[in-house]
This record gives sequence, structure tokens and C-alpha cells, in this order.
Amino acid sequence: LVTLPKKVNLNKTKFNLNYNYGKIKYNTAEFITPGQALIYSAEPVNLSLLYKLSNDMFYIHGWMKYAVDTANENGFFAKEEDKLNYLWSNYKKAVYALADYKLQTKDLDINSALDYIKTAGIEEQEAKTYLNYLAIRPFDAVSYIIGAQEFQRLRTKYKKQLGKEFDLLTFHTKVLSVGRIPLVALEDSLEKAYSKKEVDSYFSMTYF
Repeated sequence: LVTLPKKVNLNKTKFNLNYNYGKIKYNTAEFITPGQALIYSAEPVNLSLLYKLSNDMFYIHGWMKYAVDTANENGFFAKEEDKLNYLWSNYKKAVYALADYKLQTKDLDINSALDYIKTAGIEEQEAKTYLNYLAIRPFDAVSYIIGAQEFQRLRTKYKKQLGKEFDLLTFHTKVLSVGRIPLVALEDSLEKAYSKKEVDSYFSMTYF
């Protein structure tokens, strides 16, 4: 899934530090969700365009976290180092989400938010970079958590509703087919998708 360009001189130590296999595998999982087969949930090459076209980052970010969590449930992170990377990434998302929420509710200012994140064990430069990003995209970090919870809630709903007839790949296909919409509209749109035998998809999805 991941290849490096040819004829590129790399500082091997720095490359291994910043682009280790665990990070590559985790980033890949943000775009691929395993069901009965693997399904592309978003096309990385078009990601910047998706952000511009979407008015709801809760859908996109929520799906990315949900995709990783689903990949973990299905054994995608089998090695110990993969599991550790998955846990660390989830931990950082939680720290940033809490800092994000406290910033927006004015429980923290920018300096105290930086101290809060650093105390949690995240490097200062990384924290500063993300805090600067939050300044122009408030609730960016929170959107991962809330969005993923909504996808998980809907999956649980349909598993109970359909019982043995529930199929994970079908659920993912129907969720993606309704398009990137505000979370408040997702449940009703999904109900309509399940009422149809065939669903018109706005996504170019590849099965393999």
C-alpha cells in the first residue's frame, strides 16, 4: 500500500524516527476500513479537496477515527508495536480533544493549554503546532471523538436491529453512500439507505 519514491537520498535515522512502519500502518488505517473485504473510506490523494468541499469535519474526522478503531477490532494491528502505536495515537487524540474543549469553553487559555498538553507527555513543538491549528479550526480535535462515537452508535443500532442479517461491509457502504453530511442528518439518511435495495454512491470505492 505504501511505496517510497525511487532515487531519493534519505537520512535513515531521521526517516525511521518520523516514518516508522507503525505510523505508516496507522495512517493507512485512517483511510481503509475492514469488513468482509477491505474498503477505501476516503481517497488520500483527494483529502485536501474533501476538506474544502465538506461543511462538516465531524463526519470526515469521525470516520477516520472510527476506521482505525474498526481496523483494530478486526486484527489489523496484530503486532505489539502496532498496538502500542494505536494506543498512543488514541491517547494523543484524547488529550488534544480535552484541550480543544477546554479552550473553546475558556477553561484554558493558549498558554495553559500548552502546559496541559506538555504535562500529558506530548512534545512542546508538536503541541504548539496543533494549538496554532486549533486557533483557526476550533473543535477540530473534538470532532474525531464525537464523530467516531456517532458511527459506533449507529453500527450498534443496526447490529441489534438486524441481528444475524447485519453485515459490516454493507453497513460501511451505506454509511459512505449517503455522503459527507452533518452528523445530525446521518441517522435519517442511513434509514433511507437501508430502506433501498440499491444505494447510489457518491464515492469511488475500491474493493480488494
